[in-house]
Amino acid sequence: MYEKRSGATYNRLAKKEEIDTIAELCREAAYLANEVIDEEKIIPFLNYLFDTHQFIEVLEHDEEIVGVLVGMKTEHPYFDIKPMAHELVWYVKEEHRGNKKSIYMLRDFMLWAKQNECKRIIMTSFFGDFHDTCNKIFLKAGFSPNEVIYMRDL
Repeated sequence: MYEKRSGATYNRLAKKEEIDTIAELCREAAYLANEVIDEEKIIPFLNYLFDTHQFIEVLEHDEEIVGVLVGMKTEHPYFDIKPMAHELVWYVKEEHRGNKKSIYMLRDFMLWAKQNECKRIIMTSFFGDFHDTCNKIFLKAGFSPNEVIYMRDL
């Protein structure tokens, strides 16, 4: 599942020593979603994910990390869907989007979820220029839209 694939771009499990780069990609994803990362929490949270063997996979191009998919095994607080896999961030730098190898990240997350006996996978997409593309990817992978979340700042 994680062997280096032919070519200059491939996906693999992240290494804990890459945590600063992963955090930076999370910041870029948050910026696109008009959100801000809590700097006091991001590194400790990523450390927690590494320490508890959650899913952190990177997309690497010419020895530079250009994408990340972060997910974790969790339980819904009241639905009888236990356990489930929840994507926290899936971000690929714009110039590397459209590469099929970035789609392998989703495939690998689905395989990880299955190996970890998850009953459901939750993927999210913020509205914006890339929402339609994400929607097509998720539908093609067998996902169905389930809910819309409305947010308002107070």
